[in-house]
Amino acid sequence: MNIALATGGSLGHIMPAVLLGKNLKELGHNVYMVGALRRWSNIISSYGFEIYPVEAKPIGFSFSSLKALFNSYTNFRDYFKTVDISVVVGFGSYASVPGVIAGKSLGAAIILHEQNVVPGRANKFLKIMADRIAISFRDTSKYFPKKKVSFTGCPCVFTGAIKRTAAMYSYYGLQEDIKTILVFGGSQGSKGVNQLFINSLNELKKDTLFQVLHICGNNDDVVQQDVYNELGLKACIFPFIDDMGPLYALADVVVARSGALTVTELATFKKKAILLPYPHAGAHQLQNAQLLKDTGLAEIFSGNNPVKFAQALKQQLNKSLEKCIDQKILQESFKTNAVHLLTEEVLCANS
Repeated sequence: MNIALATGGSLGHIMPAVLLGKNLKELGHNVYMVGALRRWSNIISSYGFEIYPVEAKPIGFSFSSLKALFNSYTNFRDYFKTVDISVVVGFGSYASVPGVIAGKSLGAAIILHEQNVVPGRANKFLKIMADRIAISFRDTSKYFPKKKVSFTGCPCVFTGAIKRTAAMYSYYGLQEDIKTILVFGGSQGSKGVNQLFINSLNELKKDTLFQVLHICGNNDDVVQQDVYNELGLKACIFPFIDDMGPLYALADVVVARSGALTVTELATFKKKAILLPYPHAGAHQLQNAQLLKDTGLAEIFSGNNPVKFAQALKQQLNKSLEKCIDQKILQESFKTNAVHLLTEEVLCANS
């Protein structure tokens, strides 16, 4: 079967597509990654996919936006004809829209995957064209026609089976007997997360012993090794990292945004967290964060007060994981076999 995965934007959209594609390839199917992929082409290519990048713009009603959408649609349609596409899976973001429309015009089966609790505009727009809609969280079903919906979960590269080891601590220059805070702002970093955490360090270190793993993104001069050195804190700083597994394993508490992929990974590793929903993502990240909060793993923080943030972080560091986590809600809210469930939806769509 020839299957196109249409996506773009952040790794939160792209990685679920990559994981599905990897599984489909292992089953002997031909997989084509299409969309606004240039920024992540190295990561995608490392999995052996054929990439068809198309420049896409946010959907609008201006002449230039409609022209760009039509041009992308035409390019996708021509490409799909050459490879005889049977199924198109859209993973959200405006970059997926022309690919899904092109696939529908050629009679391909259409599947949408929605990563967030509250759907994005692209999938809301495309739902009328979809044969099946796979959702990451149960609450999302109310936004789509129920007969089309399947609760598959969000594909995640991790199983939660990674255990922390002495070698891991040594590799990152950390100590085994000190609690570790992992800080990151998503695939593109976050100046807001970085600034708040750095501003909270003086308050946090007054009565708390901790060390830091900090993924700060590119070109953020707020986070520098000198800042941690001057405060006498052990820290390992990265602009970006491909393999988050060891960092999750070492973390006692995670400070992060609340994209769907991050929330799924935190649930998979059963990590306590302070979540700072991205304020310009509508209700998407806030609803994702609330879902993890309901399991007992996360607290949600809003605002820019570093003292209050430090207090909230101290409370999470001192919480007992066993006492705060609700295993029943965790198991009901998050699927551990999302890749396989989504694969079944794809393979059944064309049968």
